Amino acid sequence: MSRGVFRHLYGPVPSRRLGRSLGVDLVPFKVCSYDCVYCQLGRTTNKTIERKEYVSVHEILEELKEKLAVEPFPDYLGLAGSGEPTLHSRLGELIAAIKGITNIPVAVLTNGSLLWMPEVRDALMEADLVLPSLDAGDERLFQFINRPHRDISFEAMVDGIAEFTSRFSGEVWLEVFLLKGRSALPFETQKIADLARRIAPSRVQLNTIHRPPAEDFVQPVSNSFLLGIKDLFSGRVEIISESEQAGTSDRLPSDVQEEELLALIGRRPCSAGDVASGLGIHINEALKQLEQLTAAGKADIVVTAGQPFYTATSERASPRAGEMDRYRGSCQSDFWQNVFRAEIDYLSKQLAGARTVLSVGCGPALIEKGLSEIGFVVTGLDVSKEALDQAPDEVRTVVAPAEKIPLDNASFDAVIFVTSLQFVEDYQRALQEAARVLSAAGKIIVMLLNPESEFFKTRFTDPGSYVSKIRHVDLKAIEQVMSRDYVIQTEYLLGVKGKTVFQSSEKSEAVLYVIRGTKRTPARELNP
Repeated sequence: MSRGVFRHLYGPVPSRRLGRSLGVDLVPFKVCSYDCVYCQLGRTTNKTIERKEYVSVHEILEELKEKLAVEPFPDYLGLAGSGEPTLHSRLGELIAAIKGITNIPVAVLTNGSLLWMPEVRDALMEADLVLPSLDAGDERLFQFINRPHRDISFEAMVDGIAEFTSRFSGEVWLEVFLLKGRSALPFETQKIADLARRIAPSRVQLNTIHRPPAEDFVQPVSNSFLLGIKDLFSGRVEIISESEQAGTSDRLPSDVQEEELLALIGRRPCSAGDVASGLGIHINEALKQLEQLTAAGKADIVVTAGQPFYTATSERASPRAGEMDRYRGSCQSDFWQNVFRAEIDYLSKQLAGARTVLSVGCGPALIEKGLSEIGFVVTGLDVSKEALDQAPDEVRTVVAPAEKIPLDNASFDAVIFVTSLQFVEDYQRALQEAARVLSAAGKIIVMLLNPESEFFKTRFTDPGSYVSKIRHVDLKAIEQVMSRDYVIQTEYLLGVKGKTVFQSSEKSEAVLYVIRGTKRTPARELNP
């Protein structure tokens, strides 16, 4: 085996929690007991609780001996990698053997899902540090965020972490991973804090998304939010923040092999700084090699929070084929046809006097087709080319994000968002763009899904429902933002019970909350 090319080791990688950690991969890619919505490795391909020797303990130890013989010692040996490490049936033997060949502390990064099994707790007893996760405060949110194997219950998982922590002689650092609008809601965070107090780890580490997640509808919380909730948790509490590493430049570029770099970015998305620090090269050399991999089609770039991350092309899933076809098929049901007719009827009345209409986030433009058939000149805008490819010929289409509309100022009589604004990442910017393309005193209609309705509540925590991908649930906040540029009115609309659609203005049963109004005239135009 040539130096630097290893099947089961990767890095060292710069870790926000462990410094420079040499990764030890104990299971094949995405063999896991969870399928977390925020996972930086993408969707789980083999969700299981079957414990077996997925990779050879002998091979791991031989690679480790070779690696440690020629390279500077890392801060930790991190047993983690491409899936859940406690699924490896010989984990305890491996830890004991590692302790026999090196004094580097052994850390096990686990989701904690299998600690209800006595054999898993026993296997971890010789580790120096164990880092389990707690991402939810009850079964409902646990199912939504972690999407566990069917044989793992929330109660058993929490009990297992608590039992292990009470017996373990090393340190337990409990990671609490928070998502905006989900686990970061005040009452959800309090439930997690109460459970963390019961578990009593050595420290609690508050974390959020820093790398491209498995599902694009999940969003990070701010560092200030994490600081604000810190006092909810007892004991030692840390905020885990992202920092760019520049690299130590202690290796020559010729020492870094392509397989080594791909092994690093294939196991998790990395910035150029991550690669530089992990491989001990200058950041400019890291960028050069990453650009070469990208040009060769061996790496992809994924942008998260404005920062580019590199990932091996073979490790990230492509969009699900036929998803748009399935969506269009479901829209043909009697239920959705009734919903669409009611929405078109409402819009046609409120748009009276307008001729040109921009629909932002139109998808395959089914509503827009109905509006065009009754005389409106409709332009549909969506970020998905696949969706717009299926739009009807009567609707002009534009592929673009809602936050950056490539159309002229004052070019529309009306702008509508038909249950689309809540999915837009920067909805404030989208509303500003809508005001820009509206003519003087132009109309705006924003249809929002009502979080108080049973329709919403039953779907928001269902990972298979489009409603679960909503980013913004605070309707009053949206209303306040709209009032800056528009004179507005609000109303509840369209009741749904089961498959029945009916007129209703009751907050508890109306599916839609509508904010409509006209564009404000700037003060300088009123007082020239």
